[in-house]
Amino acid sequence: MFAKTAYSVRENAAVVPLVVNRTGKDGSLRVRYSTVDGTGKAGEAYYAQEGVLSWADGESDAKRIEIRLIPELVGIRQGGKRTFQIHLEDAGQADYPAMFPTGFDTATVTITGIAPAGT
Repeated sequence: MFAKTAYSVRENAAVVPLVVNRTGKDGSLRVRYSTVDGTGKAGEAYYAQEGVLSWADGESDAKRIEIRLIPELVGIRQGGKRTFQIHLEDAGQADYPAMFPTGFDTATVTITGIAPAGT
């Protein structure tokens, strides 16, 4: 599950680091993740990304996903916002629901605009 379900960054940030925790440590676990457009679009505000996180039997360390932003292309006016989401989903594990409770399988990233220099 995501350590937080809401992340906020300024439009000049290079990456958004997201932390994914596992509940328990028995058995191996594989979880797919993917970005999903909101008002922030892949290729305009961030680079689309998907992948698989894996934990070995007995492993419980947090995993990190880094989504790269496209700061020079975001162009959000001061006070404006763009959002996108990252979803976690089952990668074929029978015990997935117990390890990733509903409501913690989606994180929303909000990119906020910054004031232009000299304003």
